[in-house]
Amino acid sequence: MNPPPQTLSPVELAKTISDLPTVDLVTFQDALLTEMIRKTPGVCGGDACVRNTRIPIWLLISFSQQGLNQTDLLRNYPGLTAFDLSMVQLYYSLHRQEIDDLIALENAEDDEDGLEGKRFQIFINDGETSTRKRRQCGSAKGQVWISDDFNEPLE
Repeated sequence: MNPPPQTLSPVELAKTISDLPTVDLVTFQDALLTEMIRKTPGVCGGDACVRNTRIPIWLLISFSQQGLNQTDLLRNYPGLTAFDLSMVQLYYSLHRQEIDDLIALENAEDDEDGLEGKRFQIFINDGETSTRKRRQCGSAKGQVWISDDFNEPLE
């Protein structure tokens, strides 16, 4: 009979991982990136997102390119950690063209539609028909727009 697996504290686990031989450490790091950044069909158009969230990598990179720093991103996305943002940057460095293309697509659609601010859409092509559908990803905390026809506050 096998003994039950030993449970390591987070600190012990970190020490164990840091002591891995280089080849095993590289395998672990690849596996960790795969778990930290996921592409799930039907979630945010299948785009790469942070962990099990609906926060797409291209959105965070786009915000960074527009001047938001790590503190701003963590304040607007309280479910993320500094390590998540490090994984986002690593993913971007490995998949720059993919993310840049998604950002360009979103910007082109905003320009084409004459939208003000950033409203994100996805182009869906099911093989026969093509339609545009609104897509909601991530958190809108700190990112609120009021329409031009807004008159009075609700009481």
